[in-house]
Amino acid sequence: MKIAPSIESTFNPTTDCVDGLHPNYLGAVLLGNSFATAMNQCLPSGTFTAGYLNADNILGANASLTGTGGSGTSFSTGSVTGTFPTGWQVQENGGMTVVCTETTLNGFAALNIVVSGTNSTNGSVVNFVASANVTGNIGDSFEAAADFSLASGYANLRGQSITIGNQGQTTNTSTQAVNLDGAGAMSGTLRTAEVATLTSTITSINTQLLLTFAAGTVSANITWARPYARKIPTGQ
Repeated sequence: MKIAPSIESTFNPTTDCVDGLHPNYLGAVLLGNSFATAMNQCLPSGTFTAGYLNADNILGANASLTGTGGSGTSFSTGSVTGTFPTGWQVQENGGMTVVCTETTLNGFAALNIVVSGTNSTNGSVVNFVASANVTGNIGDSFEAAADFSLASGYANLRGQSITIGNQGQTTNTSTQAVNLDGAGAMSGTLRTAEVATLTSTITSINTQLLLTFAAGTVSANITWARPYARKIPTGQ
């Protein structure tokens, strides 16, 4: 089966390119969505659905995003309130107002995070994070993924990403230097690249789902679901 991306009806070189040829961030979003739509028609839809609660998900029961035993923390003058899935924390470090509600996304348990107020410092984040106990040996690699739905109307949003461990590997919709404002609603699955192999042993590892903001008035409404983290088997 041949499936080709199609953007002729939506892509406007005047507004979606920096020079009439090369896409700016708006054009990149359109291109990315068109390729994702084409690829999703070719891929089996049940693979990730069936796998995210498997035994190889090192998040264990915390992957289900259920319960109310989690917590919210502000490391600045902001506030983090609402309900939090067991095993998870929501953190902010820029003075922002963060309200969390347990909900569903595409039929799966999820956490909705609404950000407002004023961010004091470029690069401040709202972080949805869980720690997992692992036996990590030198040479081991890890990866992570999660579903998301980002509503339109965000302000001073510079990127959304998922990370695992301290290796710095992320999958971003943007770098911090690019303003996403105006790109519209986005949804899908974020996934890290394969994290660089460990150079020392570890006993725990963090999976983080992040929003990064520029300084100033901020707003965002994102829902996260189906978090998945695993140690990559040798040879994969």
